[in-house]
Amino acid sequence: MIAVTTLLVPDENGQLCAFGTHIETAPAIEPKLTDCWRTPPELFEQVNADFDFQIDAASSDDNRLTPHNFTADDNALELSWTAEASARGVPPVFWCNPPYSQAGGPLAAWTDKALEESRRGATVVMLVPADTSANRMHVALRHADEVRFLDARVQFLHPVTGLPVSGNPWPSCLIVFRPHVPPDGWPGGARVSVVPLPRKARADDASG
Repeated sequence: MIAVTTLLVPDENGQLCAFGTHIETAPAIEPKLTDCWRTPPELFEQVNADFDFQIDAASSDDNRLTPHNFTADDNALELSWTAEASARGVPPVFWCNPPYSQAGGPLAAWTDKALEESRRGATVVMLVPADTSANRMHVALRHADEVRFLDARVQFLHPVTGLPVSGNPWPSCLIVFRPHVPPDGWPGGARVSVVPLPRKARADDASG
């Protein structure tokens, strides 16, 4: 995939003209496959120890990490997560490694959904690319309770074989939305930290 960005600036006559072009090349990865990449269990177990997740908000029945889950057929972006948790008789505590492609729903929409559900009383932890230039990250830094940046790239797993997959060029972070976020966000914004990624979950140390 090649992303091309052109900067437009006014010339001496006030007309916009191209000033420069930046070309960025990223690995060509099949979107549907990456949407189904599984969280390495070592990372999930580390985070689950803090939260005791009850519902995996973006998974299949085969790769869910919690007692309950929402599949693509459930259309989680339209579903009331807190109502579903109540109906299933479990606390509204959600793990969410959402699909990263536009086909799976923009990451901004998943971030907005997590915020919406936290205002209804849910705790939601998201595993997402740590792109601080994205508007969704600005929302998280204002309204999330915590943003935990991981200190290495995550070694995701193939959705069918369970084996490590290559092609994750992005750093990741955990966004923690806790219940009843104030309308203007938490005073001072999210607490920010850097946390160690378990060795076997690291893309630069997948062999161990």
